[in-house]
Amino acid sequence: MKLPQELDAFELDFIESLKVLEEKYKVKVSLGTLTYSPEHFTVKLTAKNTVRADGLNIEEAEFRKHCKKFGFTNEHFNANLILNNKPFRFIEINPRATKKPCKIISPDGTRYACGPAVITAGIRNYNNK
Repeated sequence: MKLPQELDAFELDFIESLKVLEEKYKVKVSLGTLTYSPEHFTVKLTAKNTVRADGLNIEEAEFRKHCKKFGFTNEHFNANLILNNKPFRFIEINPRATKKPCKIISPDGTRYACGPAVITAGIRNYNNK
């Protein structure tokens, strides 16, 4: 392998290959900072459980814990939205974020932060399409 020229391609292929293991073991894998020299490279790999011992999805459990504070219900988890004529899903609430506590995800996996009013408008747009 040619370092550093092939690192980006390797990282993308490596992340793609981990998807099977993430599904099989119900974990979410993320890579930290990558460092390299001409001979080798290192990267921190973190795997987090995605399902609690009681079987509930961890993201959904966190959502349920905070949703009422922002005017939402448990049923809003994974709600479909339309913003700027593009589809999104409502996936997370960060209660420590003061301006943009809501997290949405696009079909390509890009995550965005926004306020509760944006979520409400996006759900309304989806329901009126």
